[in-house]
Amino acid sequence: MNSIRRTLLVSLLLSIAVVLGVGGFATYRMARDEIDTVMDYHLRQFALSLRDQRFARPAAITPPEKAFDFVIQIWDRNGLRLYLSHPHTVLPDLARFGYADVDTSAGRWRVYSMAMPDKVVQIAQPMRVRSAMAADAAVHTLLPLLIALPLLGALIWWLIGRGLRPLEALARDVQTRRPEALTPLPEAGIPAEARPLVDNLNALLGRLERALSAQRAFVADAAHELRTP
Repeated sequence: MNSIRRTLLVSLLLSIAVVLGVGGFATYRMARDEIDTVMDYHLRQFALSLRDQRFARPAAITPPEKAFDFVIQIWDRNGLRLYLSHPHTVLPDLARFGYADVDTSAGRWRVYSMAMPDKVVQIAQPMRVRSAMAADAAVHTLLPLLIALPLLGALIWWLIGRGLRPLEALARDVQTRRPEALTPLPEAGIPAEARPLVDNLNALLGRLERALSAQRAFVADAAHELRTP
């Protein structure tokens, strides 16, 4: 049997879930844009911080820790690579000055390269790091709402039940009526959505009362005729 309360609850929760999904995607996009701006600034500042570093001969140094997600490449003015922070990187050996997105077999990278008087410095960062940071920001933003979703469902269930109380009272009034009670149903406190139902029920009761009155009058006349010789 269909339940108005259950139908409304499921519909509202699904609508809220859709809104949260759209809000989560919008939050992810906004966070991603902000992170891209901040990280691009850090790439440039990182490159500038290497301006005074000296790299006299080629070197390849293992990164200090796995969390270090920047890749540094440095070439001299003749194109000889002097430094590579990640020896097994898949980045190309050529630098394109300024910001650029580079597609590799390991995914897309955001790269910043700048020319200095005696060398070329390139700082690269995998885009998956930025995507993970944006997703983490979106999840942390929506997590309290997701946790509160069961509580919201219980609150919606109670509010719908409270809104349906006038209909329950109307049903009890109809159920407890005696068969001969054909007076109109009370309209006080009836919500606007249930008013057509009450009006039609009262019209039906009125027709029944008139039909019963006509029937009683016919029976009375018939009995009078039967008693009369």
